[in-house]
Amino acid sequence: MQGRATGQPGQLKAAEFLAGEFKRIGVQPLPGATGFMQEFPAYESAVTSLAVTLNGAPVPAARACALTTQPQLSWTERDSVKVLLLGPN
Repeated sequence: MQGRATGQPGQLKAAEFLAGEFKRIGVQPLPGATGFMQEFPAYESAVTSLAVTLNGAPVPAARACALTTQPQLSWTERDSVKVLLLGPN
């Protein structure tokens, strides 16, 4: 079935397969729905630049990451953010 990552061809193929199976075995769509597919916005982001400083020391880009549900991320020291540290140190 290929990968099923959002927005990739395998994801649509898997969704269509499942919708077909639901219909084949007689499952009914939810009230108000016309089928088993549901549309929603999805965003794919790419980092164009990254500069992280922690306690005055630069953090290598390979050791930094940010997770967001937004299509764009702009973060400054004035913003309130949740910081989560992972790892032994």
